[in-house]
Amino acid sequence: MSTIAQAVVPLPRSEEEKRQLMALYEQYGSMAYGIILRIVPQPELAQTVLVDLFATLSIAERANDTEPVSAFIIRMARRKALASRPGSEERSLTSFQPTERNLPKVVFNLAFWHGCHVTEIAARLNIATTDVLRAIRAYVKAFTVA
Repeated sequence: MSTIAQAVVPLPRSEEEKRQLMALYEQYGSMAYGIILRIVPQPELAQTVLVDLFATLSIAERANDTEPVSAFIIRMARRKALASRPGSEERSLTSFQPTERNLPKVVFNLAFWHGCHVTEIAARLNIATTDVLRAIRAYVKAFTVA
């Protein structure tokens, strides 16, 4: 385990909460790791982020939440991964040259996997903010239509 992972200070937990967290880890750990690894492509850093995610996760936060557990884990994993990326404040979008055909995918990847804001994507790709929102909606709709 890296020194970063050892520096994570886990929350004080009851035995019941430890058991619940272990169950969450067993059920959602691989999904969370996949998301983290996609955002942080270095396996050692991704493992550190995964450890940090479950070490600092609070079951009490979820007590009154109506959001599905999987969505909560995805949201928290993404947030931790984006925060841990080296140089996350200085993203370069110069390598993204979207065509009309792949624009929805490129825009979604920038928004979800790279954590770029809608206005930042619009400015960098030289398109309107409404076009960014339409592209995200089109990409998501392509996977949700049954």
